Amino acid sequence: GRILIPPDGQGADARLRNDNLLLDESARMETRPELEVYADEVQCAHGAATGALDEAALFYLRTRGLPPDQARAMLVRAFASSISNDIEMPRAQKMADGMLSRALRDLAPLRLAA
Repeated sequence: GRILIPPDGQGADARLRNDNLLLDESARMETRPELEVYADEVQCAHGAATGALDEAALFYLRTRGLPPDQARAMLVRAFASSISNDIEMPRAQKMADGMLSRALRDLAPLRLAA
């Protein structure tokens, strides 16, 4: 991700966070949040995190009777929904949720990595 604050952006307050979810042991992610700031009086922050599905959460869902694939898909949906829920434009949020649903449907036959 990238945030650009032009010279006339005095007083801007910007936050950028890149969260990445690795679904397979062979998966790799290169993430680089970027701030391009051309104003002096701003407050900006950026960060990044990369990780795998929470094993404790998977265990909990499995103890509630969910099959492994369904438990993983539920956690992936929760991860992505936590991002799309921050979208303030309802139409764009609905589009993002639709894209997520289609992506999860496409992933289902691939059996998300255990």
